[in-house]
Amino acid sequence: MDAAAADWCDGVPRGWARLVAADGSASPAHREGFRRHLAATLPGHRWGTLVVTSDGGLIGGAPVAIERRGGLEWLHASPWLLPGTPLALTGRHAEVDRAPSRGASGSSTGPTGRTPIRRPSRASVARPGT
Repeated sequence: MDAAAADWCDGVPRGWARLVAADGSASPAHREGFRRHLAATLPGHRWGTLVVTSDGGLIGGAPVAIERRGGLEWLHASPWLLPGTPLALTGRHAEVDRAPSRGASGSSTGPTGRTPIRRPSRASVARPGT
């Protein structure tokens, strides 16, 4: 089994409706229609999904919005109504929760078209008093 990997998907990935139906923590805000209606009313927002895959299949993910304002971009994960944790197949929640911290797999750019943000190494994080 491959390690779970996170990546960006414009729109809603294939299999999302099945995932929403299968995960008991899903809310109406996870549904595709909710995002479509928000996108129609919020200019400057681009909607997509942070998908988590393993062995080539969708095992989880979360709705995400990219807001562009004044030349800057904000990433809104689980925006508005706080739909909850990322969705995941039964028994895969821990993997799905950890995957985004490892960065995007196989993609040269993230959702904003730039190099994906990676977790800084411990050596590069400033410590108090240093």
